[in-house]
Amino acid sequence: MERIFLDKYLRHQSIHWLDQKELFSKKVLLIGIGAIGNELLKNMLLMGIGEITIVDFDKIEIHNLTRSVLFREKDLGKSKVEVAEERAREINPDSKVISIYGDFYDHFGIEELKKFDGVFALVDNFEARIRIHRLCYLAGVDFFNVAMDSQFVSVEYYPYGSKKHLLNNFACFECGLNEKVYEQIEIRYSCGWIQRSAYRERKIPTTIITSSIAGAFALSVFLHKNHYERPTKLFIDTIHGSLQRLDLTKNDHCLFCHNWNSLSILSWEDFLKLQKEFENITLFLNEPILIQGVCGKCGFKVDYYELSRKYKDSDLVCSHCHGTLEPFVKDHFEFSEIKHLKNISFKYAYFFKNEHTYLVVKNDKLEGNGIGPQASDV
Repeated sequence: MERIFLDKYLRHQSIHWLDQKELFSKKVLLIGIGAIGNELLKNMLLMGIGEITIVDFDKIEIHNLTRSVLFREKDLGKSKVEVAEERAREINPDSKVISIYGDFYDHFGIEELKKFDGVFALVDNFEARIRIHRLCYLAGVDFFNVAMDSQFVSVEYYPYGSKKHLLNNFACFECGLNEKVYEQIEIRYSCGWIQRSAYRERKIPTTIITSSIAGAFALSVFLHKNHYERPTKLFIDTIHGSLQRLDLTKNDHCLFCHNWNSLSILSWEDFLKLQKEFENITLFLNEPILIQGVCGKCGFKVDYYELSRKYKDSDLVCSHCHGTLEPFVKDHFEFSEIKHLKNISFKYAYFFKNEHTYLVVKNDKLEGNGIGPQASDV
């Protein structure tokens, strides 16, 4: 380590605001290793960030090569995270890189996010950004949302891990979203909240210019996040060379964060022990559950009780007559139905009682670091 500090990171040690030892202690999560993810990972490696976890479920395609510094033609067809981890060891073996191939939502819950100093949403759709932000908000972990097109770059920082964020009731990511975003998400699904097999999301054209600028500013904001006292957005016009810094304001009608005032947290096990105290509540889940499929042709019924996002409309075929099964999907359950949720791997649920919100965390072990007062008094 002495050689590292005296040699490899010598220039960093001359920067008055940079503490290299502190950078070695940082742990970050990058969700999405596309164009921005490539640039941000490369930058973090060269800066000497200690531990970087990368998550993506995509494989490398030829069009990725014009915007992704870590990928080569010989890598076509391989998973992005596999190749990125291999290149990361070449760039800086001092940094620990952990790669996870798959959907981040299958691998991370509220408790798992708490070990990170920052979580970066580097994905190409709003649905994933919303899922990431909600977990970060409830875990109390700083959230960075980075987006771009062929001209503009947006870097948003939400200090969910800061006490100031809680005390001042600052804006969350969804405070700035309009209804059209949610409407666009709904287009991906049938009326039963089952994914449409034929749906293809339009991809936004980008260049290495915007991705490199996005990766640079995202890391800069992370390194200087203590200078940002409230949720902030940097908006960069890469053609005309302009930059705007905006303080993001709270939306009192936000579809998400207005629900989380006066919050207590319960584990799923504790919630089940206290069920009798909550007999009249309605439990709202973080995502819809496919309960049953009924064939409109022969009436055959199939019970599922599974996350609806695991199914597409092409999966719902009657095994008797090959007709289409009409899905029955729910995201809220009455007290008498809670027994059916035991084996379903949803992330969290919530309910309201006496003007108070209770967050019920499934398959997580919270130890008092979430937002709001803890539920030791319920």
